[in-house]
Amino acid sequence: MKKFFLLMAFPLVIFAHRVDVYAEFNNGTLEIFGYFPDGTPAKGVDVKVFTPDGKLIYEGKTDQEGWLKIPLTQKVDKVKVVLYAGLGHKAQTTVVINSSPTNGGKTENSQNEPPKENFQPKPSFGWKEIFCGLGWIFGIFGILNFVHGFKKRKG
Repeated sequence: MKKFFLLMAFPLVIFAHRVDVYAEFNNGTLEIFGYFPDGTPAKGVDVKVFTPDGKLIYEGKTDQEGWLKIPLTQKVDKVKVVLYAGLGHKAQTTVVINSSPTNGGKTENSQNEPPKENFQPKPSFGWKEIFCGLGWIFGIFGILNFVHGFKKRKG
């Protein structure tokens, strides 16, 4: 019975390690915010900024609040921001650089409003994530059942 509860908690552990990134270009500064699904900031994680052709233009770490602000001096139309949280966990987004000081840059694949104080993002679980999670659960139970049956047959 203990194994059952451990296996049921396994998908929660996987989503606890997911990391997200928000980036926006404002008044010559690229503002990057890294966070985990529960809203806690991604502190001290590596961030790399690339041009569209893959050239690395900046490398740094987020602060204790999950923010990294970079004065962007190179003339580029868009940049790719990649946040590395360790153990293969990474998030990336592309920011379109707009030269208008009033508009700022628009992020292609995240929301267009900056995170507010006490930012608490909600995990977005689509049907694909649910289907994959169920597949993992059934697969693990199938393997355990196979091993248990094999041991019973041998003994």
